[in-house]
Amino acid sequence: MNRLSIASVLTLSVVTFACSPTVQWEAKVAPDFTPSGHAVSVFGVYKDGQMSSEAWSGLRPRLAPVLGRPDCAIALGDPLADEPLFKAIEEYARTNGPTDDLLAQLASAAEGDLILVLVEAGGLPVQEEKTSVVNTPAGSAPSPTGSKGTAGFAAFTPRKRPGGEDRSVLQLSASLFSIAQRRSVAFIDMQYSGDSIDEAETAFAARVGRLLPATVCKGWDWHHGVDPERIRKLAAE
Repeated sequence: MNRLSIASVLTLSVVTFACSPTVQWEAKVAPDFTPSGHAVSVFGVYKDGQMSSEAWSGLRPRLAPVLGRPDCAIALGDPLADEPLFKAIEEYARTNGPTDDLLAQLASAAEGDLILVLVEAGGLPVQEEKTSVVNTPAGSAPSPTGSKGTAGFAAFTPRKRPGGEDRSVLQLSASLFSIAQRRSVAFIDMQYSGDSIDEAETAFAARVGRLLPATVCKGWDWHHGVDPERIRKLAAE
């Protein structure tokens, strides 16, 4: 957890939820964090060791409504944004993950008072098609290797069950970074081992909505002078 605010993690109250045999929840919330009534700028989805606009396209239809804005956009989705800056952000994230140190560098461009970072790791089994004389079985399930970086509170790697590696676990996590406090203040992690990506994403979005009632999505303003060179130097430290 280098580059993260370890002291803030140690002060968090931890609550673990188990709502069914196929879903496990863990949540961490800073004692001084008031969840209701925030404006949230979405940084994006960290998946397979990098920021993924495709992963956000899958999650946005369910998450954007609970954030009060159907057209909610991620930081790296602005085609008019500064390309050298985005390149520096992506290079940092590939090496270190979307850490608190990175988010602190981007805070001046966020129009909300919180920055939301999402992480997707693992996956569900690929459903095989029914075979016939003209069809062959579908490909085997992907291995849930998990992402390499860290964001906010935890390392995002799927938990293993007793008896060996579990190849049917989807992990979705959300971390909230407070711009005023310059640290992460809340974290939700879901481990889903069912067979429906729709069910998993719907349950995850509902839990995010309960954590952030009366919240609205805000965008990013890249005219506030975020320096790509400072991000490169941060990555080299």
